[in-house]
Amino acid sequence: MKKIIIMLFMGFITFQFNGCSSASSSLIVDDEYSQVMRIFDKLTEKKEIVGIGVASPNDGDDVSFQESLAIAIAQTRISNRVETKVISKLKEYTQETGIKDNKKFIKDVKEAIITKTKNTLKGAKIKKRLRGKSGKIYILMTLKTQDLLNALKLSSDDIKDKETQIQYIQFTAGKYWDELEQDLGEKRK
Repeated sequence: MKKIIIMLFMGFITFQFNGCSSASSSLIVDDEYSQVMRIFDKLTEKKEIVGIGVASPNDGDDVSFQESLAIAIAQTRISNRVETKVISKLKEYTQETGIKDNKKFIKDVKEAIITKTKNTLKGAKIKKRLRGKSGKIYILMTLKTQDLLNALKLSSDDIKDKETQIQYIQFTAGKYWDELEQDLGEKRK
């Protein structure tokens, strides 16, 4: 009985070590990712908003679908980055100016900006496509900051409430718009 327990224990330990060795092979993927990110970093410029999409091979080996997925991921990352930066600046603006109904202002402007951002993303360009040894597809997409900022300058029709329109005009005329432009134009690290 002891021999069976010892053999099972040794088998378990051997299984654990084999599991560890397969985990170390995943470092190749991490190394691939790091190499791709270094290449992409060299290709990006200041005044661009960057989105990177990565898609693994699929069961049907449908490269077209895989690439479409990577593009969608890159666009989503650009959109999320824009939304985060804009909302951050809107909140700073409302806190500093003491706008009482800041939740409504932020909500109205956020909705209008998200709509504009989605339309502007059509102008995002694929700057580089890479396919790794792992079969993963890596897509680098960029959107010029100035193109986005031009689109984000909302017209009166975009915001229905007159008070929100006035607040938004003050926001775009102030330091917050300049800070937003600077934040969006920073090269990712």
